[in-house]
Order: sequence, then C-alpha cells, then structure tokens
Amino acid sequence: MLPVPLRDSMGERRAHHGENAETNGIPGRVYKDKFAESELENPTIASVYLDRVIEAYIRIFECEPADDSPGVNAINLLILKGALDALLEIEHLAPAVSFAVVPRLQSRDGETLPQ
Repeated sequence: MLPVPLRDSMGERRAHHGENAETNGIPGRVYKDKFAESELENPTIASVYLDRVIEAYIRIFECEPADDSPGVNAINLLILKGALDALLEIEHLAPAVSFAVVPRLQSRDGETLPQ
C-alpha cells in the first residue's frame, strides 16, 4: 500500500485535477516497485501490489489511449497474474492496445500494417 501521505496526496490531486497519466503513474510506479520487492518474500502481499499496479496501468491507458506502453504493460502483468479474471481483462484491453500499437510500428518500419 502507498504510504498514507502519498496516497492522500494522490487522491487529492485526482479530485482536483481529474484522472491523468501523472496522477495514476506515480502510484503505479510505487506499486510496481513494491511488487518486485515482495514477489519472492511474500507472494500474498505481492499479489495485492500486482493488482494495484495493473489497475494503475489500465487507468493510465484509459487516460491516454494513444500511448500504447501502459496498455502493453497492463497486458504483460495480467498474463503474469494468470487468473481467469486477468484473461477476461486481456480480452477487453487487447483491441484498444492493438489499435494504439499500430501507429508506432508503422512509423518504425515505414510500412502500412493491416488493421
């Protein structure tokens, strides 16, 4: 869990400024680090952090759907989670993430990819 001052601060920032990549990205980074730290030592705690970082990446992607990275990261972490609810979430996210990835791939290769 985020330290109380950070959690309160981010909640206040979201309430004042609304949802955006920054207000979701900071706690997402903290949760990702906490997940990595606790993964081997305490799998139960790690699974809580994993759920929170997945939620943060999904919220970031929803705020900026043209940026494919948070969506790709969310899908990778959902695969890592491996539960049925995670697979259902992947089915939901995959079309939007695929749509966001295409422009980056096109600009890299200079080719038109099938949509």
